[in-house]
Amino acid sequence: MGARRRAARALAPQALPGAVGGVELAGTVADIAGGPISHAQLRAGEAVAESDDAGKFSLWVDPGSTYVQATADGYAPSSWSGEAPGRPELQLTPESSL
Repeated sequence: MGARRRAARALAPQALPGAVGGVELAGTVADIAGGPISHAQLRAGEAVAESDDAGKFSLWVDPGSTYVQATADGYAPSSWSGEAPGRPELQLTPESSL
């Protein structure tokens, strides 16, 4: 393969894993006081994500009814059920307050 072809292939757009034929769930994870929870682990079927420092996450899933589960160190798990695409807002309760 020539250098030009390799360069063109390297610059070609790549499909996002799970994005083909899917829709986005772009949501947030917060504590019960509304503070963002960073590094929460989220799962919807085979799709997985981690929340950023602002508690935001993005998951690519099949359209329709969806179940999202969130976990984070020091918090009880939480879940959300709804339609995708959507904007789930998950609240986690500190384990010490249960």
